Amino acid sequence: MIIAITLCIQLIYAFIQDSKQRALSLWLLVTISVTGVLWSYNNYGVLYLPEYIINILFLLFMFAGITIFWRVKRGKDSNLLKQAFGGADIWMIILLAVMLPPVMFVLNVIISSATSLLLAVIFRWKTIPLAGVMSLCLTLFVIINKFNIV
Repeated sequence: MIIAITLCIQLIYAFIQDSKQRALSLWLLVTISVTGVLWSYNNYGVLYLPEYIINILFLLFMFAGITIFWRVKRGKDSNLLKQAFGGADIWMIILLAVMLPPVMFVLNVIISSATSLLLAVIFRWKTIPLAGVMSLCLTLFVIINKFNIV
């Protein structure tokens, strides 16, 4: 319970920090990573190699699709990692791949991506705080998981 509460507090702080600064501090990413892995171990035990492979394949499929779209839209010289994704975004996606079983990982990435796009349209953000929105969605997932709501 203490790990879940600590993780939720860190994730909410990450959302606030990413919304204001469009960046996350390294110490926050590290503490979220440690607490997240501890929470995952307490809830799911050790994830097995096939589960990691499925998550990595989903990531490769997702980034390949985004890269192809980005190259077609922006041209050959565009760099996706420099222009669209920040380091915290990549760190958070990889952390989710390590923390969650495949079904939960895919659901979390899809829901948080759709939520970030919806919030960007509603609030007319020029840049999207993807890592912060992923943190907020993971917070809701941790709460739902802890209280067995679904």
